Amino acid sequence: MSVETSTMTSESVAPSSPSDSKKPRSRKLQLLVVVLGILVVCGGVGVWWTSRVGDQNNTPIVLAESNQWEDYGKIQRYMSNAVNTKETYTPEVRAAIRTLEEDLVELDRQWREKDQTIRAENPHLAKALRDPLGTPLIGPNGARTVNDSLAGNMQVVELYTGRFSEHCTLPDEAKRRNLELLRPVLIGMLCGGGSYQVPFESLRDEYQRGNRDPLLAYTLMLGDTPGSDRRFELFMDAIELFEMRPTCSLLRALVLSKASEFRSRWSETEIVEYQERATDAFFAAVAEHPSDAAAMEMLRANGLRIFHSMNGAARGDLIIRMVALPPEKFPMWLRHYLAYSFSIEIADYYRGTNFISDVAAENLKIFSLLSEAAAKHLVRCWILNPMCGDVIAELVNLESRTGDTPYSRLEWFRIGIANTCDEEELYSQLSDKLVPKWGGSREELLQMISLCTAVRYKDLQIPYYATHFLWNSISERSLQLRLTDDLELLKGVLEMLDYARNCKSKENSALAGGRLGLITRVLWDWGRLTDLDYLFRNHLDGFSGNKWLSYYYLNMPLVYRVTGKASEGDFHLWFMLHDDLLINNDRLNEKIVAHDREIIETLRARHGGAEHAAWVLDYCERLCDWWTTFHSGEPVSLSADNRMLGWNSFVPNPPNFIENGFEFSAYYSSASMIMYPILRFPRPHAIEVEVELINGTDDFYSCALFAGPVGGDCVDQDFCGASLRYQPTLKQVIVDSLPSFPLSTNNPFRKSYVYKEAGKTKLRLEVRDDGLKGFVGEYRLEEVERQMDTRGFVQFGRFNSQMKIDDRLPVSYRVTNLKVISLDESLRRPAPTEEEK
Repeated sequence: MSVETSTMTSESVAPSSPSDSKKPRSRKLQLLVVVLGILVVCGGVGVWWTSRVGDQNNTPIVLAESNQWEDYGKIQRYMSNAVNTKETYTPEVRAAIRTLEEDLVELDRQWREKDQTIRAENPHLAKALRDPLGTPLIGPNGARTVNDSLAGNMQVVELYTGRFSEHCTLPDEAKRRNLELLRPVLIGMLCGGGSYQVPFESLRDEYQRGNRDPLLAYTLMLGDTPGSDRRFELFMDAIELFEMRPTCSLLRALVLSKASEFRSRWSETEIVEYQERATDAFFAAVAEHPSDAAAMEMLRANGLRIFHSMNGAARGDLIIRMVALPPEKFPMWLRHYLAYSFSIEIADYYRGTNFISDVAAENLKIFSLLSEAAAKHLVRCWILNPMCGDVIAELVNLESRTGDTPYSRLEWFRIGIANTCDEEELYSQLSDKLVPKWGGSREELLQMISLCTAVRYKDLQIPYYATHFLWNSISERSLQLRLTDDLELLKGVLEMLDYARNCKSKENSALAGGRLGLITRVLWDWGRLTDLDYLFRNHLDGFSGNKWLSYYYLNMPLVYRVTGKASEGDFHLWFMLHDDLLINNDRLNEKIVAHDREIIETLRARHGGAEHAAWVLDYCERLCDWWTTFHSGEPVSLSADNRMLGWNSFVPNPPNFIENGFEFSAYYSSASMIMYPILRFPRPHAIEVEVELINGTDDFYSCALFAGPVGGDCVDQDFCGASLRYQPTLKQVIVDSLPSFPLSTNNPFRKSYVYKEAGKTKLRLEVRDDGLKGFVGEYRLEEVERQMDTRGFVQFGRFNSQMKIDDRLPVSYRVTNLKVISLDESLRRPAPTEEEK
């Protein structure tokens, strides 16, 4: 594990993934041998590529002569967007990579030997490779942890402090004082040695008093925000100090690797200068520390940062320079790692970000070939350096995308956690690849939840890692739907709470962020009010400023107050209101509503004097009133004020409430805003609203009525609704389906209409079981015939998951007369007789 690991991101649209069942070894190895033979016969992957793949006019992608770049100066080559990845796969680069391919000739044998070795050395891993989902994550003999891995960094700490003592020019007393502060800070940062905030602040004070040294500057950089002004000042201080005294080559390389953070502050000449200085320092440090595992892991991670900051021409030059060095100056595993990084970038260029079915056949062919070549380099890297967690995480990703490695993704995961059982990146990476649309299955995700939550080893946070799999098990559906369809989700959450209650480490048991939001949402949907009370009493700080609460559609004032009152007494009565009105109100009937009104009055008599109780009871009574009005056939006025009774509101800025409506302001980029009454309206109904643009131009998201849940990644969900979006600044109206198809796909249900009237109009959306009708002002839009199951959701807002806009210009709207009208003929009252009149 590296101290400063580079973040691996999933591609926005991944290719189809193979199943994770145990793959036939013979077939896989046959493919490896065949492709390797093709590469050897054709003179390497580059020769095949250049000789067979060209532009539409059959012109080769690169010229045969290396003088293609004679007209480019170094700054032009390293900065020009025209000199991109595909065009810089020059004959020299191909020749360099072909040299590395000579080390892959016996990859089949090398992998088999490595496979036999790891199985023999670790019987639990051997069992896990036979049954990845049926074997506990931790064996009977325990496992290696992140802290065990970080302990190896003590060698780097000793290197740093030793060079500091040797070369620091501070007075003896200042040197001693700073060394006493540096050691605990470096041990805390690099070795997981506990809290170091106090000595870190003291170190900052020493630096501000003029005690300057490159190691002090670098240490303070690590504790500052990437790209910040203060971090830039520390970076420039360190660069200046390097010129004044001898220093550690590893430290110089790690400092210069941060140069890419500050590109926006420099001219192109300065960018290239610092890029070359960082590259020189990287090669010098590798040559000095080739057998120091901890130092080399830091150099790998930071060298990759340098590599990713380069364009294709600079990357190609780095590969050529690397291959020219003798093995004792640049380890073979790192050569293969950078060759993999270079090859996969070119493969990704041809793969693009489209769905696999939309990629041109010729591009897909190149992607496939280069991915296989990249996979061989990465597998060879792992064989030579099997303890690198980032390499194994990339193998999980690569296997999921192309299937070109000798193990399945689940097997790579088990190999990874055998090295470092609590490396969270491995769990996160696997969970993303087990999503059904990428070739995984919900059953695998649920099994991983069970495996994670069963761990009770050294108070490690592995039970909490189950939230990665829990999230991905529901990510393809709308999060507005109840999470009560699968008992396994609740079981997993309850196991996490058991870990939290019994963990002796307060730091490890702490809950916050998205993890806390997801756990809270599952407990709320299942009515586990006692467990929620535990969260509020023991992890309340984790809810502070938690942006994920709205992401999970959690009405926190409601959750907190209902939970709090239930814990004080009359638990069963509060629970019944929760179950009837707040979670399952689509199942209400006249008898249940009457009973709930009795409960409300009982609780008013006992708790009505308390502010929180009064608000919750008023909230529940508002739901009963709306239900009664709707089912009597009368229009339901969805009025709202600052108490927001009956509403769930997820709006960045609180609305300004006016008579019979509200006004809201947002940025153009605000695509998540949504407001909806918590009561469901399951029968045929119409939604009406009046919308007026107050100010703004070119607002794509605008305002929309939604009949049905919003969100979810998959258009094949088992519900269907519709939206009516009014875009006054664009002079159009759009009717669309829910879930929404991506804009890049052919959506037969999306209809766009020109509407040039003034910026105020009335919208009406009529929803029945067999279709919908939209109205804008006096105009009736084309009817959409499609089976509808809106789950009773009635919503208003700007929600849009089809595209992202970064514009932060403000826009304001006025919304009035929002109402729901039943279209159920059985509820319509007959016209009054003359006598009744």
